[in-house]
Amino acid sequence: MNIFKNISLFLAVIFYAFSYVYPIGILTPFTEQRVENIKLGKKYLIKPLKVKNTGKDKVKVKVEVLKPSLSELKEDYEQISDISWIIIEKTTFTIKSEEWAKTDIFIRIPKNKLYYGKKYQVWLLTQTVSKTGLIQAGLKSRLLFSTARKKGFFKRIFGWILK
Repeated sequence: MNIFKNISLFLAVIFYAFSYVYPIGILTPFTEQRVENIKLGKKYLIKPLKVKNTGKDKVKVKVEVLKPSLSELKEDYEQISDISWIIIEKTTFTIKSEEWAKTDIFIRIPKNKLYYGKKYQVWLLTQTVSKTGLIQAGLKSRLLFSTARKKGFFKRIFGWILK
């Protein structure tokens, strides 16, 4: 029992020491974004994803789109049907110490009657990548969006009058 306590203390000291030798970190104000009433078949520019390197050395950053697990879904939202609906302009970039980088995020949902009037959720995972390919630090940003409802019969037929 005492040996486990000593090993745990030793590992804690080592991790604490290395955090000062090679501190890394990133931050983003893009924590949760909501986009409402997206029309199917059109491409929308969402607020850019900005990332700051809070570490002492430059870092390589990778951004990818992930489907949330069922337990991560917000109430009334469902998993995105296809992550290819989310387009990231630059998926990798290098950021110098204490500097910012940004990439544009787009949404394009195919024109299919199955997608009218839905609410979807997706994660944007922003992470640093070491030279060996290991992930070092990461952030998940939630993107919530809803699609437009299909126009009703009356609006399709007489919409030109209501303009």
